[in-house]
Amino acid sequence: MSEEKKKALPNLLDEKAKLEKRIADLEEEKRLALINEIIDLWIEFGSTKAEDRELKVERLKKLDDFNLTVLRDEFQRMVDVVAKKRNLSHRLYR
Repeated sequence: MSEEKKKALPNLLDEKAKLEKRIADLEEEKRLALINEIIDLWIEFGSTKAEDRELKVERLKKLDDFNLTVLRDEFQRMVDVVAKKRNLSHRLYR
């Protein structure tokens, strides 16, 4: 192997390590955004208090991405149904 190839190899490995770390950081950022979205829904719906956010974040970090997505989607669906019923009942009794 030539000297140039030997020097280039560590540079490529360093770049690969940097890119893998960046990808992991982006995935964690995306995961935290999903967790915060779920907690915001809970707070908006009134099923948890804003003061309990950190505790809820730690609990939700234990779930995988699939379960977090299902939890968010199902809770959003429930919020929509309750909001629709509240709105309908409000209109009915006016």
